[in-house]
Amino acid sequence: MPCPADCTCAKHGKSRVIDWNDPEARKAYNRQKAAERYAIDPEPAKEAARKWREANPGRRGRLRNEAADLLYMYGITPERWQEMFTAQGGCCYLCSEPLDTERKHGINIDHDHACCRGRRSCGTCVRGLACHGCNAGIGNFGDDPERMRRVADNLEMANRRLRDTRPIRANQAGSNAPAGTE
Repeated sequence: MPCPADCTCAKHGKSRVIDWNDPEARKAYNRQKAAERYAIDPEPAKEAARKWREANPGRRGRLRNEAADLLYMYGITPERWQEMFTAQGGCCYLCSEPLDTERKHGINIDHDHACCRGRRSCGTCVRGLACHGCNAGIGNFGDDPERMRRVADNLEMANRRLRDTRPIRANQAGSNAPAGTE
């Protein structure tokens, strides 16, 4: 016997009308159903995720390998990275100090942020391989060479001024005599 129209039994009490033209309502419904299926048996979802990660290395979350990371983040291949490293003689292209290949983040790939905002690059605007200090420094100065020159000039003037006015201590002069008595 069918239930009356105003039935509140367990079977009919939970029915809801979904506006399938509303993308947010559709997403909420799909998320709810996926959560229910996952609660019953999580293995199919885990297997599907594993297959997707294998088919799309370096695309979401933790990147799976270095080659995929270079291509996805900076638009360059490992071969191009090696060419840049060799052309720079294993040194930072900014300060000419040796790059630290042992540290995890010892070598940074610098790119022009006027072309590509954020961490990712198209690959055509890669300027070179830089040490962490130089890459962070030029980032902090907004990639503005004029601003960096002004800061360097002012730093040199401040250091000169300090050296000229600083009293010479006895232990700095290398003797036990009081300052100015030599």
